Amino acid sequence: MSDESNNTPAIGGKNFTVVAINCAAKAGEWIKTKLGNHTSLSLKYSPTDLVTEVDKGSEMMIRNLVQTHFPHHSFLGEEGVEPGPEASAKALNNVRDAEYLWVVDPIDGTTNFVHGFPFFSVSIALAHKGEVIVGVVYDPMRDELFVAEKGKGAYVHGKPMQVGTESQLGESLLATGFPADQQYALPLNMKGLQA
Repeated sequence: MSDESNNTPAIGGKNFTVVAINCAAKAGEWIKTKLGNHTSLSLKYSPTDLVTEVDKGSEMMIRNLVQTHFPHHSFLGEEGVEPGPEASAKALNNVRDAEYLWVVDPIDGTTNFVHGFPFFSVSIALAHKGEVIVGVVYDPMRDELFVAEKGKGAYVHGKPMQVGTESQLGESLLATGFPADQQYALPLNMKGLQA
């Protein structure tokens, strides 16, 4: 649904983007206090797919905040799904018909977080009938907020983002992350990079 006056995604007078930003900011600030201070660490799917009690606590905080505002919305958090690509596909299939679905990675970059490397974020998206309408990524260490709304573009620190103007690959800045699933996702990722 959209508020017709300004095309901002909202329901019942509550702005989805504002809720997503609030959730990401609160979780991010709490995560920041836990850097170098987690008490449990376990492997989920591979040696690079880690989880701590901070991941789980962040996800619970975000879920509770979302459900306070939107109790009938569905929620899919990384830590609430069994590890592995099959389990992820099954979890996504279970909520594919949800009218509103919040998709959350409570600490995107847990490996960095575990090692005290201050490059991680809180990632939150909201889909309406299968189409993403809001995306928020918050980097608590740099206090950097990325926001995208369907039909409105993407912003960082409230300023519009755009792709670079370079026309040659050699003049461009390229970056990627490598997925934890080294048998299925990594070869696909590398094939895409090579292309």
